[in-house]
Amino acid sequence: MIRGENIIILSSADWDATLWTNKQHIASRLAECNRVLYIESLGLRRPVPSSRDIRRMIRRLLAFLSVIRKPQKNVYVFSPVILPYYSNPAINRINHWLLMMYIKLLEQMLHFSSPILWSYLPNGCFLCGKLGEKLTLYHCVDDISRFPGVSDRIMEMERKFLLSADITIVTSSSLFDAKRAYSPGVYLMTNVADYSHFSHAQEDLPIPDDMKGIPHPIAGFFGAMDDYKFDFSLVRYAAERLPDVSFVLIGPVGLTDDGKGRTMLNLSNIYLLGKRDYSVLPSYLRLFDVCLIPFLVNDYTLSVFPMKLFEYLSSGRPVVTTSLPSLEGYRDLVYISGSFDEFVENIREALGERLPDISKKRIALAKLNSWEVRLDEISKVIKKALQER
Repeated sequence: MIRGENIIILSSADWDATLWTNKQHIASRLAECNRVLYIESLGLRRPVPSSRDIRRMIRRLLAFLSVIRKPQKNVYVFSPVILPYYSNPAINRINHWLLMMYIKLLEQMLHFSSPILWSYLPNGCFLCGKLGEKLTLYHCVDDISRFPGVSDRIMEMERKFLLSADITIVTSSSLFDAKRAYSPGVYLMTNVADYSHFSHAQEDLPIPDDMKGIPHPIAGFFGAMDDYKFDFSLVRYAAERLPDVSFVLIGPVGLTDDGKGRTMLNLSNIYLLGKRDYSVLPSYLRLFDVCLIPFLVNDYTLSVFPMKLFEYLSSGRPVVTTSLPSLEGYRDLVYISGSFDEFVENIREALGERLPDISKKRIALAKLNSWEVRLDEISKVIKKALQER
């Protein structure tokens, strides 16, 4: 891993989010040998008058007033306040100036000299060359053009950033094909998992209280159930045809959910447990007889590589998924479903699986796809780019 660097991470996720993504995982590990200034999500869409967005704006304002938080050694978290109206050029210019001034002030306060700018957002294009950075990295983990409510101006920013960034890392083959037309320095490195954490599901962990009354077999899922990627109809269809299977779903229901998702999941053998702390997820995973990735196949998910694949595989459990393009290469270890009926049949087959060797192969694959391994690979690319400058 790179060492002794000052790293500014422009993130698309808040540090304290219930469900950690690749941004927090990478930042927390980089901080073991470097100093990290973590700039929380700037937002990619215009807020709507929903209770969720209002609560989030209040939290962000309170976080901004606290200036800098230090959640762990060598990690400094800052929540900028900007106006998320990307379709307005004048407001964009104000936002970019504010963001630059925020970061420059923080650089002085924290003595961040010659930093590496590591951005998950296209907004990073306006910071290139203005922070005294030694290298700029664009970490593209989603096709942002497919996000609900994203302005076309965000896409213009991304094209500029691809041309100016020293390194671009993408997490799926479709993103690689789309971005390499704009930048020669594009590297494909898929999302990975916290193997050391989720491999505890192989152990004899305590049974959570809310799982004690749920009968086996259990088909389980954990993660955000957003209606632009989670297939509520598919889960209901499977639960109706497999009445003896308990479908356990852990996580928040819908960033844009209007209540329809919860209604779709209103069956006696579907258990909506809500959010659970990251630290206890292995205790739930241990009880899953089969793990589910019931994602829609649409314009957004065509470029998605779900982190939960390797999280699930860390337990050795069978995984049943829809036919996401990014998972095609794992057919020998994962049950991939091209239709509702095949999804149901794959759950049946996975529940009847009696192949201990395949469980060992899943665990071995997950171990090769840990954050530690991935950061070593990214570090080699960064070191090479710095040597060539």
